This record gives sequence, C-alpha cells and structure tokens, in this order.
Amino acid sequence: MLWISSVSTFAENTENVVKKSASVTMFFIGFDFSKDKGFDLRFWDLGFFDEMGIFGKHKKLINMLTQEEVLKFVKNETWTDVFEDTDIERDLGCTGDDFSELMELYAKQYSVNMDAYLWYFHHAEEGSGLHFFSPPNELVKHIAVTPKLLYEFAQKGKWDLDYPEHTLPKRRYDLIIDQILVGIVLLIMLYFCLK
Repeated sequence: MLWISSVSTFAENTENVVKKSASVTMFFIGFDFSKDKGFDLRFWDLGFFDEMGIFGKHKKLINMLTQEEVLKFVKNETWTDVFEDTDIERDLGCTGDDFSELMELYAKQYSVNMDAYLWYFHHAEEGSGLHFFSPPNELVKHIAVTPKLLYEFAQKGKWDLDYPEHTLPKRRYDLIIDQILVGIVLLIMLYFCLK
C-alpha cells in the first residue's frame, strides 16, 4: 500500500453526507483499501498536492464527482438537454460511432474501467442497413445507458452492470453478407466503367 506523509484533513462518506473530520498525517493513493471502513480515495481532501496538479487525470475523482457534472458532460457531448434517466441512445439519438466515442471519452475523463462493458446491449452499430442476419444489438434486449448510470459507475471506478445471460453467433454473418454485397456492387461498377 502506497502512502505519503502529509498534514491534511480527510472526509468520511456517511450516507452520501460528507463530514469533515480531524487532521491526519498520511493518505493513500491509487490502491484499494478497506471499503467496510468507509474510506474511498474520492473523499480524501488532498489540499496542497491537488492544487499542485500531482494527481493528473485522477483529479476528477479526488474532487468528489457530482451527478450534475455527469449531466453536463453528456449535454456537452450530445448537444442536447438531458435528465438523469435519459436513455442516451433512444432519447437523444446518439448511437453507433457517436455512442462509442462518448463512452471512450467518459471512461478516460472519469477513469472508469470498461473491461466488462458490452456495447451491443446499449446501442446499434454505425451504418445499419439491409441485413440478412441480425447484428448483435438486435439479438439482446436493450439496456439504457443514462447519466444516472454513468454517475454510479464513475463513483465505483468501473463498469459494473450485471448483464443477462446471452449467446451470440461465433461469426458475424451480417458483416460477411454486407461485405459480399459491397464487393458485387463494386465489381458491377468496374465492369460498366471498363466496358
């Protein structure tokens, strides 16, 4: 466990109420420690070290993230007014590459581990067209990503959604068929161009 000696105050998180407590002479950085005691890196007041910018990309977590910040983040990225229960894909029309980019930026900005994230539960792929086989997002039930959910997982530092059991085909036949069709169209165009 890494610790740095300092004179700093710390805060306890008790039922979402942050209470200032007595002065301590050390704090922890970047390593997990006992959750049952209620300590969480986000709730430490790091004072001087925070002002010096020593914590870089983790500054957002250290400064106690609020739900309003996440709402503002989504609004800035989608250019639309949002509420805590807004379904980002279905209510805002953010899907495909736009949704993927939003989630990448979210993960980076709030240091959220996205290893468990399954995109096809939340949005469609870019450029949905004629499909002979269903794409992955049509094979599972849609689960809304809302600012409230983003806030919750930013607090945890990881994507922690319990997905339902599901199976997907081993091969993406929808993509194979689309590529064959594009190839045929290109060959026909080339034939008429050379004729």
